Amino acid sequence: MMAKEKNLSFEGVTNFLSRHYEETDSPAVRRWAESFMNKKECDSCHGTRLKNEAGYFKIADKNLGELAKMDLANLQNWFADLPKKLSDKQKLIGNEILKEINTRLRFLMDVGLHYLNLNRESKSLSGGEAQRIRLATQIGSELVNVLYILDEPSIGLHQRIINVS
Repeated sequence: MMAKEKNLSFEGVTNFLSRHYEETDSPAVRRWAESFMNKKECDSCHGTRLKNEAGYFKIADKNLGELAKMDLANLQNWFADLPKKLSDKQKLIGNEILKEINTRLRFLMDVGLHYLNLNRESKSLSGGEAQRIRLATQIGSELVNVLYILDEPSIGLHQRIINVS
């Protein structure tokens, strides 16, 4: 009896699961793949997804990672109080940047996203949250002579937010 030679390639379990997870639109396949996955916080960045060097720079005792973990309502308050903690030179340097940050935060607050934080992964946003971020971006672009028609603007919103009006 003659032995047959076969050349098989094996992509590995991790690649197999990752590929099936990323290439499918099926919630069932995603749940199946997720059942084999564990999320672990990175020992280096502690979940901020920033280089270690980003933690070395602080403004009013907060680094970028700490600011990104704050919800938008607290972040807006922090930036509103920041000028009180800056020197005159720092205020002069950062004036335009702070103005832009405050404006963008206000747009996000105006569309009801006060509970989000900046380090949240975009794929974890609901459809309504993503739509409101796009709306805030459009409003912030300062276009003129533009008419926005909002079809069912409360779709995807939590019931608590809908009843606030």
